[in-house]
Amino acid sequence: MKITNHALLRMQQRGIEESSVASAIMNPDKIGDSFGRRKLVQKAIGDKTLEVV
Repeated sequence: MKITNHALLRMQQRGIEESSVASAIMNPDKIGDSFGRRKLVQKAIGDKTLEVV
């Protein structure tokens, strides 16, 4: 798993822990296509949905 500096900054601003991102990647609720060859994963965390590209 590679987290860019930009993503780390956004995670810090939004109060998202790295373990939540890892959980979304390893055990997503939903997987869809993103741009290029990237995938978008979604994971329900409490009453919110975390999206990771």
